[in-house]
Amino acid sequence: MIRYIFNISDATNQTFTCSVDTIAYDFTIRMFRDIMYVSIAANGDKVIDGVRACPNQYLIPKGLERNGNFMVESVDEHYPDSANFGKTITLAYHSNNDEIDEYGR
Repeated sequence: MIRYIFNISDATNQTFTCSVDTIAYDFTIRMFRDIMYVSIAANGDKVIDGVRACPNQYLIPKGLERNGNFMVESVDEHYPDSANFGKTITLAYHSNNDEIDEYGR
């Protein structure tokens, strides 16, 4: 498994695109009453819409992932707040390619 970390703004509501391999992921992150909701499209196809982000849990349901899955990693296990990106939470992508070793070979 390979883990990618994305530097995300700490803006309350935001949209951005990040690419992994040949897939462009479009994100929408919204905060409502201290709850983070995430929508993701992969190469323009909606994958999830308005899913509540839980700490250290995958965002995309099993069976809908492409080559891996995204997670909002939280060092303190608190529910994510976009104001804490780069401080106590991080957006990470975990590939599910078991053929690649820890050195990326």
